[in-house]
Amino acid sequence: MKQLKKIVCLAALSGIPLVAGAADLSIQVAGQAKGRIYAALYDSEEAWKAMQQPLRGEYGTYADGYSLVFKGLPPGRYALSVFIDENDNKTLDRNPIGVPVEPYGISRNAVGRMGPPTFSDAAIELSENASTIINLR
Repeated sequence: MKQLKKIVCLAALSGIPLVAGAADLSIQVAGQAKGRIYAALYDSEEAWKAMQQPLRGEYGTYADGYSLVFKGLPPGRYALSVFIDENDNKTLDRNPIGVPVEPYGISRNAVGRMGPPTFSDAAIELSENASTIINLR
C-alpha cells in the first residue's frame, strides 16, 4: 500500500497521467479578435446541451491566436467551445434573437441549425495525442 501511495504521489508531482491510455488534446484557435478567451471542454451530450459543468475549462488573453492543451484525457469523445470576450463582461454577448455578436468557435468548426451544433457534430474522437484548429466566427 505504501508503494502505491509513492507511485501516485510521484506521478502527480511529475505530471504523468495515471489513466491508462491517457492522451493530450492540443487546440489552436485562429481568427482576428482581441480580448479574454474562454474555453470549455465537454465529454457528454448532456453537459454540452446545457453548456454547464464542462469537464475542463481554461481562459487567457487572446490576441489574433491562442494555443491550449488539455493533458491526460482518457480515450473518448470530446467537444470544445470557445469565445472571445471583447468587452470583458465574462459573457458571450448575443443580439436580440440570440445570435452571438462576439467571436466564438466550436470544435470541428461545427455549425448548428437554429441553435448550437450537436455534441456529435462537434465531437473529436480521442484515442491518442491529437490536435485540432478552431476558426473563430
